[in-house]
Amino acid sequence: MRAHIHPVERVVEALQPSFDVSPPLRGSYLYRWNLNESLRAAEEDLIAQGRLPAVGARLVARRHR
Repeated sequence: MRAHIHPVERVVEALQPSFDVSPPLRGSYLYRWNLNESLRAAEEDLIAQGRLPAVGARLVARRHR
């Protein structure tokens, strides 16, 4: 899966000339990858326990005025 997803740092770098970009907020993501929504709680629990890395990232970007 990593082969076709750009690193978050590269996405932020590409957006910064035109947008004010917030720091990435890491969280769950794997449950979305062709898995059942019911697995989200299990993924979030494992992340909270430090047993699974938070591979999801959410960004907020506002266009420069």
